[in-house]
Amino acid sequence: MPHRTFPLIAIAVLLVVVSACAYGAENTIGPGDKVRITVLGANDMTGECVVNSEGTISIPVAGVCKIGGKTPAEAAVEVQAAVAKFVKEPHVRVEVAQKAASLVVISGRVRKPGPYGVGLKTTLLELLGLAGGEDTNADLERVSIIHTDGKPTETIDLRAFIDGKSTSNPTLAHGDVVVIPERISTIGAVFVLGEVQRVGSYELRPGMRVHD
Repeated sequence: MPHRTFPLIAIAVLLVVVSACAYGAENTIGPGDKVRITVLGANDMTGECVVNSEGTISIPVAGVCKIGGKTPAEAAVEVQAAVAKFVKEPHVRVEVAQKAASLVVISGRVRKPGPYGVGLKTTLLELLGLAGGEDTNADLERVSIIHTDGKPTETIDLRAFIDGKSTSNPTLAHGDVVVIPERISTIGAVFVLGEVQRVGSYELRPGMRVHD
């Protein structure tokens, strides 16, 4: 029986893979990277900061500046435009002080979906926390981890781990895409017998018909 949420998950995966590719080049700045901003003559705007999941940084006085997906030289132009409102003819240098250890993406029913730079031993539950936690109607019993290194997709019951009924809380690897699906309401169950491929009990959902 086909799963109704598959097209939505497939679309989400395509979107996040494109996003990950945009950030993946080694010569560009990505989420989780620590960058060093130098504004000559303005010590209060000079310092280090970490690029967030949306590709932005916060510069004292000047405010938020988007540098994700740009080279350090391109980022310097963006920062220079931002600080020019407060510093006359600013000279800006942007350097990547430290690349993020791993880049993973989380999509679906979370509060802050997107790419995240994480440590080498970051777990699935920790990533969910970085993404602001589960959103309304999130189904933590069917969390998908899509690997980009050729390993098969995993389906994890994270709710069971949270409730202490499971030890499955895998460590994420660079390039992993995590999808938190939406919980589908059920109104009961039916038991199918006879000339069918799979005899058994199935969840009954609103609007479902016999051929579903």
